[in-house]
Amino acid sequence: MVCTPRHLGRLALAVALLAGLAGQASADAADPLDPLYADAVQTASAPHGWLARLDWDWLTLQRAATSERAFPTIAVVDSGVDVDHPEFAGNLDMIEADSRDCSTGRALTPGPGMRRLDDLDTDAPGHGTTVAGLAAAPANGDGMVGASPFSSLLVERIAPRGLGGLDCALAQVGRALAGRGLLVVNLSLDYGATPTGPARTRAAAIARIVRAGGLVVAAAGNRDPLVHARVAYPAALLHTLTVGDSEGVAAVRLTPPDLLAPGGGVSFPDVATGEWRTREQPTTSWATALASGAAAALWGAHPEAVDGAGLTAQQVAWLLRRGASNSGRYRTSTGFGVISLERSMALVAPADDEIEPNDRGADLGAAGAQLTLACPGSRCGLEVHGLLARNDDEVDVWKVRTDRPVCARVRATSGRVARVPRVARAGGAVFVTVRRGSTPLAAYTLTIDVGRRC
Repeated sequence: MVCTPRHLGRLALAVALLAGLAGQASADAADPLDPLYADAVQTASAPHGWLARLDWDWLTLQRAATSERAFPTIAVVDSGVDVDHPEFAGNLDMIEADSRDCSTGRALTPGPGMRRLDDLDTDAPGHGTTVAGLAAAPANGDGMVGASPFSSLLVERIAPRGLGGLDCALAQVGRALAGRGLLVVNLSLDYGATPTGPARTRAAAIARIVRAGGLVVAAAGNRDPLVHARVAYPAALLHTLTVGDSEGVAAVRLTPPDLLAPGGGVSFPDVATGEWRTREQPTTSWATALASGAAAALWGAHPEAVDGAGLTAQQVAWLLRRGASNSGRYRTSTGFGVISLERSMALVAPADDEIEPNDRGADLGAAGAQLTLACPGSRCGLEVHGLLARNDDEVDVWKVRTDRPVCARVRATSGRVARVPRVARAGGAVFVTVRRGSTPLAAYTLTIDVGRRC
């Protein structure tokens, strides 16, 4: 059996769709009437124009929404969302019904039970409402417009002080993925400096979310004058998009980011006043919220999103990295650079990374992972595709159940991978390992022939 790439003629498809979108100007709606929209998209006076700094474009999203594209739900794992705020009041249908208060175990349903979700004793009152607004505030004529205004919200409320309920929230997100094809998970939080004890459980929960098709976006963590060498988790875990602030002021230096987004000079819904205010001081929480919204916007509006199953989370992450301001290059201080939706929208996605996470043999036995490639015939061939990225996904391991010889050949379709895959036997199976080469981003096709020696 030979499995060929699912997306043939990608370049022609992208060009045709972009050309089609460009011809719809007469049918497009006017700019949103939200009072802070002009501040978000202005380019003349820094530090405002937080959406403009992402190369964000309203018409691109509006056209996609008009054509009934599916925009991902954004899961906000945070202090909650104040639905009494004018930004969300009257738009309760954007709050998913299976939202949950994991700080108490209560279900969150629109109405009195979801009012003032930030009323816990917390160091950052209204933190979750701010995150939700920056990521997905609707174009409703009030206040601001979020980076993905056509997304709904899955609210997973936790206690900001001590992150009580975080395990519950991550498990709830994993369960929610079963009923959603597209989900971006925003983690504008960090839970410590070492992945031990409960952190190991949380790492496993994030791996399950990734395996189920979710995209996890996490804050690099803010500098603490008392803790200079902190590495923030979950941002430091593999298969999370780690986000720092583009101003370079807030992010912890020893947590290398994957991407940057504006963290300061942003306006947001203020639960204390019921209005909106601007915060000039950068923080990676706000940068992460904007990055989550940008990911959701790209996922829903990219030209290839209309094709069958559309893009996967791994393809979206690759497009964001490749389209960022460093043009596919990686630097320790800035990662792949500042997110550029315009550049990422114009790129053609490589073939889907068919299995993640698969960084080591232990990943292959995870429940529901479907990582074993069975090859029962005396001779057969398998073709699979993978994506590799600096700082996140350096290696892919593939498993074949067979007692016969195996020949593995790899061809880079973008960037570079190690030319010779490593083949090893263990426990009646063959494990084939592909490693990233000298380029920060790589896509490849791996061909495995069973019953044949190379």
